[in-house]
Amino acid sequence: MKDENRLLGKIVNISLIALSIIFVLLFLKIIVTEISFHKMIAKMVEGIDYYIEDIVITDKETVEDYNGSESGATNYFFYYGHDTDKRMQVNKKVYSQYNVGDMFPAYTKDHYYYGSTINSVLPKTEYKNNELSKAGIVTIGCLILLLLIYKWIDNLEKKTNNQ
Repeated sequence: MKDENRLLGKIVNISLIALSIIFVLLFLKIIVTEISFHKMIAKMVEGIDYYIEDIVITDKETVEDYNGSESGATNYFFYYGHDTDKRMQVNKKVYSQYNVGDMFPAYTKDHYYYGSTINSVLPKTEYKNNELSKAGIVTIGCLILLLLIYKWIDNLEKKTNNQ
């Protein structure tokens, strides 16, 4: 039994070290990418690198995202153009300020897809990967926290058994 506990303790320690290294590296990657995005946006010139155009809001939609839990998130969307699949996500404040038929100033690079913020003109793949990295770092942080709690409880049990 002691050998099993010792092996489990080593596995937990190795996992903590590995996850901590991954956490730090991912955190640094996110910071570097965010700085790069801010520099990219600062260098962009309206009318050359991106455009701000007024688009007509053809429909509005709110989507409740509960994922099986009691607390959920509400996502707000504006539809634009004649295609029903063209929509942009906006925040609640912007959503409440505009109605169907109103003109909305939106960012674009290609005059086809539009976004409500300057971030919508950033490279989509890199932006999406950076957002996924942020979700990943939260997950890794939670795993590290769970392993630390496990170690703390294990140490408490060892102390009470030794007394």
